[in-house]
Amino acid sequence: IKGFSRNALVHITNTAGQTLYAATADGGQVVWDGRTQNGDLAASGVYYVFASDSNGQMRSVAKVLIVR
Repeated sequence: IKGFSRNALVHITNTAGQTLYAATADGGQVVWDGRTQNGDLAASGVYYVFASDSNGQMRSVAKVLIVR
């Protein structure tokens, strides 16, 4: 996922708002392999991508659809 500000904090959540994955955007991008922080495959569904800058201000929101 590209287009984030440098070193943005990125969270990927499910529709219930539970964070499945969190990372820092190195060079403005984050690579997500479709797995949770525990290493489990994320189920088919819609996931939301939230990014905030170093001040904690929300900067971008996107949706990702996974079909397995």
